[in-house]
Amino acid sequence: MLKANLLILLFLSVAIYSCTDKIFTPSPFFQVIYEKPGLVDSLRGDCSASQIRTFSLGSHDLAQYDSLLFQFSNSTDADLALIQVYYPGASNYLMYLQGKSLSEISHWQIPAPDYNGEVYLRMILNSSVCTGHIYHLSVRDFKMYAR
Repeated sequence: MLKANLLILLFLSVAIYSCTDKIFTPSPFFQVIYEKPGLVDSLRGDCSASQIRTFSLGSHDLAQYDSLLFQFSNSTDADLALIQVYYPGASNYLMYLQGKSLSEISHWQIPAPDYNGEVYLRMILNSSVCTGHIYHLSVRDFKMYAR
């Protein structure tokens, strides 16, 4: 009976550990400058149309920081899905993630730009394959840190 209980405890421990999300904890030197807990948005559609959602992350004086860190949960099965964080102007991307592999990314760190103004998060759902399948893109628990 003791061996059975130990075997069950071992099995449950492995199952619980393997099901936990990859937890990323930023260093204590980072401070949260924007946070959107829960679902930011979820896009669904087929290959016949692009869906684009843009959200303001507020106005920030990024020039006062050395580094920015974005932390979030996301998932997609579309090969051309995009998640971007940017500020107005030509090619001013703070984060530019594309494709199915973006589901494997939970954080992104960059040097802070010399910029003071509005920052945006954009989600774009596209797919190059037309099979009748409904594709999705979702972003949850978005945080922007600075130090």
